[in-house]
Amino acid sequence: MDWYYARNGQQQGPVTDEEFAGLVNSNVITEDTLVWHAGLANWQPYKLVQAGAAASPAPAPPSSAETAAAAAAGGMVCCECGRVFPPDQVVRHGDRYVCAACKPVFLQRLAEGAAFAPLGAVTEDQLTQRDYDSPIADCISRGWQTYRACLGPILGTTVLMGLIMLVVNGIPYLSYILALVFNGAIMGGFWTYFIKHVRQQPAFLADAFSGFSSQFGQLLLGNLVVGILTGIPVIPGAIVMVIGVVMASTGGGGSTVMVVAIGIGGVLLLAGILVSVYLSTLWVFTIPVVADKKLTFWPAMQLSRKMVAKHWWSNFGLMLVAGLITSLPFAVILGIGIAIGAVTQFSAAGIVAIVVGSVLGLLWLLGSAPVAMSAFATRYNDIFHDLTPRA
Repeated sequence: MDWYYARNGQQQGPVTDEEFAGLVNSNVITEDTLVWHAGLANWQPYKLVQAGAAASPAPAPPSSAETAAAAAAGGMVCCECGRVFPPDQVVRHGDRYVCAACKPVFLQRLAEGAAFAPLGAVTEDQLTQRDYDSPIADCISRGWQTYRACLGPILGTTVLMGLIMLVVNGIPYLSYILALVFNGAIMGGFWTYFIKHVRQQPAFLADAFSGFSSQFGQLLLGNLVVGILTGIPVIPGAIVMVIGVVMASTGGGGSTVMVVAIGIGGVLLLAGILVSVYLSTLWVFTIPVVADKKLTFWPAMQLSRKMVAKHWWSNFGLMLVAGLITSLPFAVILGIGIAIGAVTQFSAAGIVAIVVGSVLGLLWLLGSAPVAMSAFATRYNDIFHDLTPRA
């Protein structure tokens, strides 16, 4: 059974029976908290539900078939009437969109605390036939709001997961195997944790490790296959470049052949990098689709590719902006420390400057990473929030 509950005047959920019980035990849900499930006519304090107060069945939500058929036509689906509208003719409220005609009814239902039907009525084919509207600045802004609303737990979880990734990917030689086996599961859980925060659902530390208990094999394959396919384009250029460098170091083949080999290798390598960036952008949502919607890795890759391709530049732009938010200040802070060290000829004061710059840069990296991750989770949720999960 899916439960919903009110927190700070906002609807939260759905959560499972087990998650609901955990919220009760942790006093997140108290006796006076308003709750709702499909067997209740309206929202009620938990103490009444707990006491077994009688309630008439809730009105039936709009059929998923109607919503799905509307979504297939493209555009945004109004959660009230089920009709499809261009993005500029609907208003976003959380994960839902409301047309102008339905807005008064929607706001009235919201004010009365009426329950909304659970999301998730769109098939994969219908999802790919519609568009989405998710501006970069809006994703960053809402990502920051998500981070700020639960700063302590999100920052702590990010630091912990960052340390785990550092261990998994930092052990010499062994890291190749560890990264191959565990990176997919780690990122799957990390995505799940942030997606729940974006949806204003209860998010616990255990969610960050959910990739190890759910979809582990598919997350492993998704991470592996995407890594291989995005790495292949750079191989030809790298090989030719290595040949040119070897020729230069040994003096074989003549200077002209050496220069040509290095030049061709450089062009091929640059082209390969561009192709890799293009492909990695297309498949950026593979891991969250596997973790959140329970798809196998190949359909998840296909679905990510089709949806990202609709607005490739916007998704690439979000990647670029998120990268600049985290990496650019880190590089500047670290660079200043190194520059001071070099100017002082790496004296004691210079070494201190390098250490301080490194620490401050790392703190910025850890503190800003959740903004980038929340922004990406926001974009993912804008695109895939109502996709029906696979059993």
